[in-house]
Amino acid sequence: MSYKKHKFIIRIDGQAYEMAKEFSFSRDIKLMSSAFELKLIDPDQTMIKSFTPSKECQIEIDDKILAKVFFRSVSIDDTEGHVFTYYGRDRTGDLVDCSAVFSDGGFERSNIKLDDAIRDILKPFNMNLNVMADVGAAFSKVSITPGDSVFNIIDQLCKYRALFALSDGVGGLIITSVSNIRSGGSLIVGENGNVLRRSGAIDYGQRYSKITVKGQAEAAEFGDAEASHLCTSSGEAYDQGVTRYRPLIIIAEKDGFDLDMQERAMFEVRHRRFVGTELSYSVQGWEAAANEFWRVNTTVPVRDPQLNISRNMLIKRVMLSRNDNGTISEIGVAPTESYDLPALKQPEDEPMFGGF
Repeated sequence: MSYKKHKFIIRIDGQAYEMAKEFSFSRDIKLMSSAFELKLIDPDQTMIKSFTPSKECQIEIDDKILAKVFFRSVSIDDTEGHVFTYYGRDRTGDLVDCSAVFSDGGFERSNIKLDDAIRDILKPFNMNLNVMADVGAAFSKVSITPGDSVFNIIDQLCKYRALFALSDGVGGLIITSVSNIRSGGSLIVGENGNVLRRSGAIDYGQRYSKITVKGQAEAAEFGDAEASHLCTSSGEAYDQGVTRYRPLIIIAEKDGFDLDMQERAMFEVRHRRFVGTELSYSVQGWEAAANEFWRVNTTVPVRDPQLNISRNMLIKRVMLSRNDNGTISEIGVAPTESYDLPALKQPEDEPMFGGF
């Protein structure tokens, strides 16, 4: 099978730079910000002399902008001549590093919807927000703890709506939910398959034969806190794949998931069953199908007979790389159920604070 040879250009401060020795770019559902690594041959040391934290790099593939990133650090190694490796992130990396305030410098808003709160926080960063899911009703109050990061505030707000934030790679932020959009590609291990190599782990350590979730109630006095007073409701669920006796009792958080105890128990069994699967498959080329790059938050059929996997899985991470061996895509997958999280329960009698 032949693979497309892409037109690949790196622009640094608007100028095309063709002496790229190695390159990789990755997006991950869990990290919000996209990561970037570029190894440049720099014989006259032009680049290293002009290196600054605000230097922007634009990645173009087939005349389309894949990402806009800012250099963050550089490593120097003269064993291969004048080669420098630059590391960077897109604009959303600032949201991970920087402290959050509302656009007027304040720390509190009342009766505000999730997307409006995030847009207001993003104003000073000159960053667009693309909302691709229902954000629900307005929050009665959103309070920012001084010093907390923008990422933590956005992440907490999204958890109350079972959503997550993801970079678009070119300076904007996406608010979305777990997608059922089908990738045009597939990942097949074995003869006539397309997988070059795989890595990862399958961990059953957090699976239990029976999970019981008990609710909380506050006793009038500490001395009166008998066990029967502290648990007002409970739910049970069983993992049929765990045949030996492994019970777990969970006391539901006061501000825990917005589920009743039976639903929470069933969720715990399902989530623990799938969350231990962390697998990556590497394939030749950057395209899942003709003119379609591999993308996070899409589903892909995975056929791995050795691991007894034959099902659609969620693409949670994609790394595109280019070096002397050609173009490679590393696709991180997990069962879709691992990310199908319920919303957290909003506090009813106190302001909602970010960062806890």
